[in-house]
Amino acid sequence: MGRSWERDELILGLDLYFRVGARVPSDDPAVVEISHLLRGLPLNQGNPRSQTFRSPDSVHLKLQNFLSMDPAHHAKGMAHASEADREVWREFS
Repeated sequence: MGRSWERDELILGLDLYFRVGARVPSDDPAVVEISHLLRGLPLNQGNPRSQTFRSPDSVHLKLQNFLSMDPAHHAKGMAHASEADREVWREFS
């Protein structure tokens, strides 16, 4: 299991969701750009990072978590949104 997203990472992910939505593929340039940005942040430094840490696929899955909370969409999204996801959604949506 991957490491929990920190608040700053979630805010950047939610900003991406508001800009491009959840229906973009993981190889979309905006998703790849956020992945690179997240991988470069000095957050979540406790253990060595795996090659998949904040990969485009994990960013895409986070977009699906936000989709599951978006009342403007009837799509299901991912059902594994965290409490931190919900807090950031309530604060910024």
